[in-house]
Amino acid sequence: AAGVDGVGLVSPAFNSETDKYTIDSTAIFGEIYYELTDTLKLTLGARYTEDEKDLKDRAPLATGTPQVIGANLPQDTPYNKQNDKWEETTGRVVLDWAFSDDALAFASYSRGYKGGGFNPPFNAAEFPDQATTFEPEFVDAFEIGLKSQLLDNTLQANLTAFFYDYSDMQISKIINRTSFNENTDAEIMGAEAEFVWAPDANWLFNANFSYVHSEV
Repeated sequence: AAGVDGVGLVSPAFNSETDKYTIDSTAIFGEIYYELTDTLKLTLGARYTEDEKDLKDRAPLATGTPQVIGANLPQDTPYNKQNDKWEETTGRVVLDWAFSDDALAFASYSRGYKGGGFNPPFNAAEFPDQATTFEPEFVDAFEIGLKSQLLDNTLQANLTAFFYDYSDMQISKIINRTSFNENTDAEIMGAEAEFVWAPDANWLFNANFSYVHSEV
């Protein structure tokens, strides 16, 4: 910027205007539980989701020549209109095994979903490889674990191992002074341990451990 007495030239400012942005999300879901035996329980869940997004926005001045301080931004830039709908059926399966009065083992699989969307307006001539939209995100999640009460119910010990397989995980990055979403695949795996020990009425000890390995 350069000038005197408040008048001068400045580099173009980034100006993003959103006239309308609506999200309509509808879902129906439910679960059923079935006792296979006295110690074995099966849980089945399903969900249907429908997401619709409607957008109207523009960037009147994202690039260009230097502008006079205080000058009105050009208002003849046309609005960008986008509308899209995503629908998906997801669910989960859980098996619980109460193999003793003090311990429960479990294994589960679930599939998750997050709807896609639209990126902020930008100058396509300067960013030709940047997408205007991003895809829905999906994850297949596997977990096994153990929940227990030990030492005459004075020690609570919970152990879990997990593996999350992402397809089109939504991640963001900064481009042209704004945040854009993109999609990539990823795997996240790890294990967690939680211990709570109350040896008597006066003492309580907590210990938590975790290990996570991520690959994008």
